[in-house]
Order: sequence, then structure tokens, then C-alpha cells
Amino acid sequence: PEIPVTPGDTIGLSIRQYTTLELSIYPGQSEFSTNIYEDDGLTVSYLSNKYVWTTVSYNRDASSISVNITSSGSYPEFPSQRSYIIKLVNSLPVRQASVNGQVISYASLGGANTWRYDGVTVTTIIETVQLSTMSPVLLKVVTDPVSDSLLSGVRGGIYHAILAKQNLDASRVTPGAHSVSGGLLSEVASTGEYLSYLAGTDLTQFGLVLNSFRNKFQSAVSEVRQLEPSVDKNRWTYSMELLNTAFN
Repeated sequence: PEIPVTPGDTIGLSIRQYTTLELSIYPGQSEFSTNIYEDDGLTVSYLSNKYVWTTVSYNRDASSISVNITSSGSYPEFPSQRSYIIKLVNSLPVRQASVNGQVISYASLGGANTWRYDGVTVTTIIETVQLSTMSPVLLKVVTDPVSDSLLSGVRGGIYHAILAKQNLDASRVTPGAHSVSGGLLSEVASTGEYLSYLAGTDLTQFGLVLNSFRNKFQSAVSEVRQLEPSVDKNRWTYSMELLNTAFN
């Protein structure tokens, strides 16, 4: 779990009460739970049982995930309401989603009671409205069937492609940089932004792009490999190392 932090406003965070909690859920198990401890952050009232435990659990199958959030205990400063930002890492875009029975809608820029998709990190991001901390929260999400083997490594592939392109861009030698059509490395590096767009507009095309990513990535590696005789050796070596280790 995390809390949103604003640059320049980081002093005294330990004694602030968190009106928003950010939770990242990673794939790998069909069910899991964790506990979050909170107290006033200032006094020793916790010795008198003045604290709260919040339990976050999930159950997951190939095409759905349910997330439960419950809090127990109390102390005077504990917020009566808070919102949640829930990140489903290595996920597909949402088909249906609800929080406590209230439908969650797509919004490309996010906001309360919405979901959006960050293609660069291959993550679905769900934001809730302010909800009572005294009552359980139940998030339900339905997607197309998720293949962990297909999604595994895509995030690293996109990130390494971006870094490799930036490195070659510095010398203006990125393949396709001087043509209207561009090159394969540029296309692979922009896959994340394209997935972000497709998540809310065309799930069929989203699937096609995702399924072809590894093959296109390998074609981009071959494209960069062919630059070797004509570019700075150190810069080329660094980009090739980035690409060759992308799925490690």
C-alpha cells in the first residue's frame, strides 16, 4: 500500500491521516491478503489499543478479480471516509467493474469512480469515491481471460524499448527517425501509449497489439542490430544491451 505524495508537501506525513490509500495488486496467486496498520502517528495511544488494522484481500481467476477492504479498531483521528486507488498490475482492460455495487466507468484521465489503463506499465487503475471506513468495500472487476504468460515481460519490453530509443535519439540515429513512416523500435517504444488509448476504445485491436508485441520487439532488435557499422559503438552497445535484457 502507498499514499499519494505531493512534491514539496512531504513533511509530517507520519502524523497525517490518510484520506486516500493506493493499493497495487500483482498477479501470481489466486488469492492473497495483507494488513495495514495505522495509528495517530504522534502519541503512544496505541499502547491503549488506539489503532486500526485494515485488511485487504483478493480472489482472482482468469477473467475476474474481487478485492475486499475491511477496517477494525479505532482511534479519534482515524478518518471516517477515504478513497482508494487500486492498481491491477499486468492486467487487461476492464469489461465490467463495480465498487459496492456502483458501476465504475472508463475515463482516459481517471478521476473518482472511474477506471483507466496505463499501457506503459500494463496496469489497470481504479479510483473510488470517498467511502466509509466503517463499512466493507468490495471491488469487482471482469476482464477478458488473462494469460499471465502473455503479459509477463511486456512491461519490461516497453520500458527497455523506450530507453533504447532515447539513447539512440540523442545521436539522431534511431531507425526511421528521418522518415515519415518511422521504424520498428519507435513503434515498439510507443506500444504503451497505444495500449492506453485502445483500452477505452477498441479491445479487439488491443488484443492484436498485445499478441504481436514479442514478435515485433524481436524485429526491432534486428533493426537496431543492423546499425552497428554506422553509429557510435558505445551508444549502439548500450541500446542493444537494453533490448537483449528486456525480458530477463
